Amino acid sequence: MSQMFKYLHKLSPDIDQAFESFYDKLLKDVHLTNFFDSQEQIAMLVQKQKMFFINSLTMSDTELDTTYIRLGEYHYDLTIPYVDYIKGMEILEEHFLMYSQNIDNSRELMEDIFEYFKLIKSKTARGYLNKMMLEDEEDIELFFTNLEDEENDLTREIIFERVTWLKSIINALKQDIPFDLDENKEFKFWSDNLHFVDHKKKEFIENLEKRININTKNLFYFYKKNNFLEILPLYSSLLSIYKLTLLLSGSALISTADHLIKNLKMDTLTNLYRKDAFEQFLEKELELFKRHHVLFSVVYLDIDNFKEINDSFGHWSGDKVLEKIGEKINQNIRASDIGFRIGGDEFAIILKGSNQEQTLKICQEIKSEVNKFEFVYNEKQSFFADMSIGFITCENIAEVPTTQEIIKRVNKELYSAKKSGKGKISFS
Repeated sequence: MSQMFKYLHKLSPDIDQAFESFYDKLLKDVHLTNFFDSQEQIAMLVQKQKMFFINSLTMSDTELDTTYIRLGEYHYDLTIPYVDYIKGMEILEEHFLMYSQNIDNSRELMEDIFEYFKLIKSKTARGYLNKMMLEDEEDIELFFTNLEDEENDLTREIIFERVTWLKSIINALKQDIPFDLDENKEFKFWSDNLHFVDHKKKEFIENLEKRININTKNLFYFYKKNNFLEILPLYSSLLSIYKLTLLLSGSALISTADHLIKNLKMDTLTNLYRKDAFEQFLEKELELFKRHHVLFSVVYLDIDNFKEINDSFGHWSGDKVLEKIGEKINQNIRASDIGFRIGGDEFAIILKGSNQEQTLKICQEIKSEVNKFEFVYNEKQSFFADMSIGFITCENIAEVPTTQEIIKRVNKELYSAKKSGKGKISFS
């Protein structure tokens, strides 16, 4: 039996009800049911999930790992996207958390549930990753098989270098081999061939190269920590960008490729862009400011007393706060603006063409809507959340700050808001 989860057995009386609720909600979600041929197939999957869960209550830690990795591989074979698998798991997790509030040792059980579903998500992510790498290995072999048919020596050399590089990444992941990005292992074979493309495409390609190397570095950072919840989206993003470089032979449009890139870095909990995209977007806005004097504002938002929320109401409640703030940010910014989750409870917004007065109004709206939202913990308890906000507006043509200077200034404003008693907005 697992040494990690001492209280999960208390869920046994609720398992049937939880999976009935799971089945009912699954049938009502048109998006999820699109992945199945019939209700019978859905029922079979739910029953399989139920048996997995029941059996897992008496499994050792090693058996848990192996079982859920295989479950991830099984869902991948069903062509169910990982984000939709997670959505289903959140239905179960929420049901069990609500049930646990009314039994003995509820706090300890809630922590067990939270950690258990965290493990499920991570190990199934590993299963998805295994299948993705297997398919990519097959693609690699296909590349090598067809390479002899390529008449252009330069194209053959480029494909060989790129595919060999990707193969080394996959081998390192599968065999747990360190992969340190150095001069010999960086993805940079475009550098010898950039004279074949115009200046605009050259700049875009160089940006792709940087993104690939950053993603690779982050990928192996989280791999060392065995954090597959972070690894899977990083690997997906890396492969998507990497495959774009194979398509950019001369005919692909920059606008098309850029549109695809923008959809690769979303934080699934908040539906905002991830931290690794923030500085890249900020650099673009700064360039527009330098060249065309297009003003913009940068906003930092930080949840007040977030640790206390997690400690008092559990990480599940903390996630609900993060999710709601992401929702309020998306609802109150314009289509041209961009929201980011840049840390655990830290957010950022880039507001294009927004002066100080307009930016303040948007910040006040987001803060107000978060403040008045009541988060329900159980039938007897609820709580509210607040945030501190700092922002700067770049509109002085004579002043051209660097990206790091902007970040430093916004951090200073956020710190000022926190220092003045929290729940405040500070700006310059």
